[in-house]
Amino acid sequence: MAVGDSLYQDKYKALSSAISNRVWADKDLVSSLKRLGVDKDSFELADIGNALADFIAVKFSCPPSRWQSFLKGDKGALSTIEKKGAVAFFGKGRCAVCHTPPLFSDFKFHSIGVPQGDFGPHTRTRDLGRAGVTNKADDLYLFRTPPLIAVKDTAPYGHNGVFSTLESVVVHHVNPVQLFLDKPELMEGNDRYRLGRYLDARSELLRAIEVFSDDDLKSIISFLEAI
Repeated sequence: MAVGDSLYQDKYKALSSAISNRVWADKDLVSSLKRLGVDKDSFELADIGNALADFIAVKFSCPPSRWQSFLKGDKGALSTIEKKGAVAFFGKGRCAVCHTPPLFSDFKFHSIGVPQGDFGPHTRTRDLGRAGVTNKADDLYLFRTPPLIAVKDTAPYGHNGVFSTLESVVVHHVNPVQLFLDKPELMEGNDRYRLGRYLDARSELLRAIEVFSDDDLKSIISFLEAI
């Protein structure tokens, strides 16, 4: 209740307190934490996140991708179409403006005009996005640029999983109308009156994309599958 009733800015402290109480009530965990020199008074939510991140990095580390092998000098690691995709990704596709190597994210917040309200914190069918933290209207619909490492294995895509394939999310960057044509259910009821609101929030960076052919699309997807 303390967490649910808190404003966003206070949720971190509330979560830290709730988790700390549970952790320090476990005698086995307390014994391990004390051996590691962890102090109860300074223990917080970030410590749990860091521990999980280290566990994942050790137990589930990603093997080098073919793109990484290519960068290290293996010229045969990528096919011809994947190399063309890399040229388009870093060139006319303008993908790397936001999906910046090495993790393929600038870790900034942008909108690509995704339908709202079905997942995550939202109000009146609007995903709060970054505005849930800043309380600024200009930050509505903005979400952090997702890293693209092993992106072929992480479907569905979008903050609410509305894109089932890499092709659909790449096309949406260029032509956001296509999604609503492919999924007419997204325009049922009052949602059809909100489309302009979503599209108006799209980042101006998307206007510079110059991907206009099926060949461009196929090559970029091929490159994404090699990352």
